[in-house]
Amino acid sequence: MPFARLPLAALCASLLLLGACRSAPDTREEPVASDVVGEAAKSPYPASYAGELPCRDCERIEARLNLFGDGVYYLQETHRGGASDGVVSDDIGRWSRTGEKSLRLDGGRETPLLFDEDAGGALLSADGGSHRFERDATLRVLEPRIHLRGMFVALGGGARFHDCLTGRDIEVATDADYAALDRAYAANDPSSSGQPVLATVDGRIAQRPKTDSPQLQSALVVERFRKLWPGESCSARYVDADLFGTTWKLAQIDGRLAIAAPEGNPGTLMLDEGAQRASGSTGCNRYTSAFAMEDGQVRFSPAAMTRMACPAPAMLQETAFAAMLDKAARLKVSGQQLEVLDEAGAVIARFDVMPLPVE
Repeated sequence: MPFARLPLAALCASLLLLGACRSAPDTREEPVASDVVGEAAKSPYPASYAGELPCRDCERIEARLNLFGDGVYYLQETHRGGASDGVVSDDIGRWSRTGEKSLRLDGGRETPLLFDEDAGGALLSADGGSHRFERDATLRVLEPRIHLRGMFVALGGGARFHDCLTGRDIEVATDADYAALDRAYAANDPSSSGQPVLATVDGRIAQRPKTDSPQLQSALVVERFRKLWPGESCSARYVDADLFGTTWKLAQIDGRLAIAAPEGNPGTLMLDEGAQRASGSTGCNRYTSAFAMEDGQVRFSPAAMTRMACPAPAMLQETAFAAMLDKAARLKVSGQQLEVLDEAGAVIARFDVMPLPVE
């Protein structure tokens, strides 16, 4: 579906509206964030809901949902029971009405979520299930942790991030990994200083109080700066790399950064669609594995590996690499990055496109 885009002039003008901020907990009750109210004064939104969603490998998924008046939603899912007990995943996107009492949520999920609204304002799953989201009496705003891509700009002591998915223009907090993003932006091209540049980050959309005001405002906390994309924008020019036939270089596994590649031998993954074979290096030994993909799910067979001895850190990464292949359930490409997710939807490894050698 098409998303609202801010014109560049409007984006740059909004840079004047910057305020200080402090830390806040994961959910906030009133007062409502001033920049997410939007049309709320003329509509029943923003609103928050609590309910459950079905789960294939756990007892249930406890879910919380925010709907905002500007058409943005936040969704948080917490797995209960089973091997994924306690795993939390967040999603953001745009919601729209598909009928007088029907809602559609389009975000980072493979398929949209569909709900019907009853006379009391509760949301019921539109797939015929019995899952029901009750509206909270008091607004509770979530603070989603999510991979984001958008137009970043820094000017005059302040910074803004225009999220490509939701169309939101958000202040950027200066703590956590902001310094890495700011350094990359400053080093990008001195002649383009003050111009928006496409950036990808892992971050948290926090609700923080304004200076000398009880009102809250959204602020992007950059928990990990990923990459700048000079010359790109939120348009279709931001192209996903091909999942198949691309050599993916390991960047992170099991919550840790990949080790420095010994003797030019980084961890890699390459998928041959025709042969249904995966191959590459663990950062120590070479491996091959059969894989199967169906309905967005992936399964790898036990890998066959060479038996070379390596330094202890490389051997530990190799063990984690084999475990990652065993636990992998879904692959997600975002630009030049590949995420490997387990059954619970948790990211267990990240890869970047490996540049071709210069001839």
